[in-house]
Amino acid sequence: MGVPAGGATCKITVDYTYIDTSAITGGYALFRLTPPSGSPAEKKIDDAWGFDNSATGELSRTFTVYPNNRYVFTI
Repeated sequence: MGVPAGGATCKITVDYTYIDTSAITGGYALFRLTPPSGSPAEKKIDDAWGFDNSATGELSRTFTVYPNNRYVFTI
């Protein structure tokens, strides 16, 4: 079938998991999905002392793909 000349809408979704440990405190984990165009999707998880900051979720972005192009995603 292929991509039509005017482009097609595509959505990419990435799951993330952060597992908190007592070895690191005061920092953060940053998950970022950067599409070929447009703004990135981000989730910042602060690691506070004494709390379980474990988290799971997903990041997604919608963009337009065009025929005969190569797309690279930074995750």
